[in-house]
Parts: sequence; structure tokens; C-alpha cells
Amino acid sequence: MHMTSINIYAGMNSDIIEVRLIVKALTEKLVIAMQKAGESKKGFLDFTAQGIGSALYGLQSMSDEVPETVDLLSYFPDLIMSSTDPMTPQDIGNSFFGIQGFTADTEEVKNILSSLTVRMTEIPDEMKFEGRDIGHCLSGLSNKNTQIPEVATVLQELSLRLAQSKYGAETNPVFVQSGKYIKVRLNEPLQKIGERMIDDGVRRAVKTDSVIMK
Repeated sequence: MHMTSINIYAGMNSDIIEVRLIVKALTEKLVIAMQKAGESKKGFLDFTAQGIGSALYGLQSMSDEVPETVDLLSYFPDLIMSSTDPMTPQDIGNSFFGIQGFTADTEEVKNILSSLTVRMTEIPDEMKFEGRDIGHCLSGLSNKNTQIPEVATVLQELSLRLAQSKYGAETNPVFVQSGKYIKVRLNEPLQKIGERMIDDGVRRAVKTDSVIMK
């Protein structure tokens, strides 16, 4: 099974019954693939980092209000952690962008956040996050409760990555990403930045993906 199978459904709403049936069918195929891989010599299903990022990216218009999507999400933490392929900032960004329609109230999403945080910490410091990567991450986190430990932890790690990027020298960088206007205040002690990464997440509607400074 190719994880890019899910990517082609980017933009499809999970409220539509036909989409939910497709998600259910993809989940069933994924389970079969994982079972077969478990019986193989390797013992686990080893997807590429790009494949994982692309698959999650394809869920961007879906939500956790239907059981089919939640069921599919439940398998991603194992796929993320078992992959032997190192994730890049772009893979991380695509992954977060894909879960923008999901809250962090479910264990499935919390586990994905924890898994992505671990993989983010494995990225070498010299591999910098670009504006698109940071914007995608913030888009995926902008609707999530920062009081949830898994959200707070990933924001702390993301704040470090932002500080290391070329935008770290700016006091208040503003990321305009897929209709979301996200301001980040960096003129505070580093340990507090994570709590304030998302400021007025949807302040105004825009139709372009870009990075501006303010």
C-alpha cells in the first residue's frame, strides 16, 4: 500500500458519506498491510517519511467528528515511530498541516502530536525549518488547546526550531498560511514562547501561502 493513496483525497470533506467510505476502505487496506508486514522478516511496516507526511497532508479537510477518520489516525503513531526514514522539516510541516481540522481532544491526535514531536527532535540543528514548514506546523496547531500537554510540548520544540531559523532574528514574525494569519512573538524568554506561539490564529482571511515580517 502506498501512503500517497490518502494524499489524493486532500480537500475532500469527511462529512460526506462517500468520503467516509473511502477512508474506511483505506484503513482496512492499511491494517492488512500492517498485519502482513508483522509476519515478514522485518516485522513492521516501514513507510518513508515523505509518504507519512503526504498521507497526513491528505487529511487536511477532514475532522475528528466522524469515527472513520479517528480510526485511521489511530494507526499513524506506530507508522511515524517505526519508520526508519528520517523526517525532514517539510515532512513534519506536511504532517501537521494535515491535522488542522482535528482537535487535540482525542487520544489518537495526542499520540500523533507526541510522535511528531519525537521525530522533530531527531532533525539535526543544521537542517533549518523554512517559512513554509513553520507555517504548515502553525496551521495544524492553530485550533488546538495549548493547555493540553502534548500541544504545549510540540510548541516548545517548534519555538526552538523557529528561533534557529532565519526568522528567529525577527521580534514578531507573521506567517500567512492557507487563510490563517498567525503572529509569533519572539521577544520573550524562550521557555514562554511555546505558550504564545499562536496569537490570533485566524485574524483575517487570505488566499496565499507566504511569510511576512512585522
